[in-house]
Amino acid sequence: MAATGGLALDQDRIRLEEAKADDLLAARALAMRARREGDLAQADAHYQALVRVLPEDAGILNNAAGVRLRLGQVESAIELYEAAARLSGSPTVLFNLSQAYGRDFQMEDLARTLARAQEADGEIVAHLTALQSSATRSFLVDLPLSVSLLWRRALTAEGGREIAAELRGKIAPGALGRDWWVAALAFGVVAVCATVLGASLRASQLCGRCGRRLCPRCDPETDGHLLCDACVRLFHHPGNTDPSLRQARINQLRDRERRLDQLTWAASVFLPGVAGLLAARPMRGLFGALFFAVAASSIFWREGVAPDPLVAGATAPIVFIGTAAVALGAYAIVVATSLATRREV
Repeated sequence: MAATGGLALDQDRIRLEEAKADDLLAARALAMRARREGDLAQADAHYQALVRVLPEDAGILNNAAGVRLRLGQVESAIELYEAAARLSGSPTVLFNLSQAYGRDFQMEDLARTLARAQEADGEIVAHLTALQSSATRSFLVDLPLSVSLLWRRALTAEGGREIAAELRGKIAPGALGRDWWVAALAFGVVAVCATVLGASLRASQLCGRCGRRLCPRCDPETDGHLLCDACVRLFHHPGNTDPSLRQARINQLRDRERRLDQLTWAASVFLPGVAGLLAARPMRGLFGALFFAVAASSIFWREGVAPDPLVAGATAPIVFIGTAAVALGAYAIVVATSLATRREV
């Protein structure tokens, strides 16, 4: 088992080496792997190459500075930490910078930088200080993968093809998802058939009071009307009906309306798009279904495009869970406004 695991790691390293020229995530993964394996010289080479390509990435600068500090190149590490602090103002970066100042015996700069870090987030600094006191060697903190680097990977042509292929495999498996022209032909045939059949049909409707289905072929006298004959007599010609029967019928209709309101509320919340359709706002239904789909896919596919913890750390789950939270909030707004619109109508 150990031999198999070592072989898998070697194969991963080979694939990362082949991809690093075109994939910055692969280059970052190699740098992190080399540092964790103790090969600081190799890690420094990878990080310096990344710094040249991404001079505005505070995470890369911070991690590169940590390697330089472990190599004993204190002045270079301080320069990188200072650049990262200017870009982000992160209390973690400031804490690392204070450690570098301490290594160089710049005590005034150490105290000033540590005070800045405490002003930014005293709780994080207290936690890092507690960890430092229990560490047996120099304690430095690496920053996780930046969102900009993740988006750079996601928006590349090759990365986009991989993402699209994975989504098609889950949403439209088989020939429909594999070949775009098959999907286009299938949807085209469905659209043509629906148009032809729709033109030859006359849609029925429901009575606006009792819910009875009004068929224009079976009940031609109700064609185009919103109420059935019984409801027309009950509400528009009450003198022609028995008062007790009329009151019983009204009570039945009220009970039905209450049940329908409960079903409408449940369907609007738990069935995407239904709220907008019931409120006669089809665009709200479309957006509601879209927001729900984004939230569900973000939760289900929360590891994102880079599930390897050596590459993404906790960034991908945080980004996708955050996206899901925003989409669920937007879905709740669509449902609430649609229910309010329907109540007004």
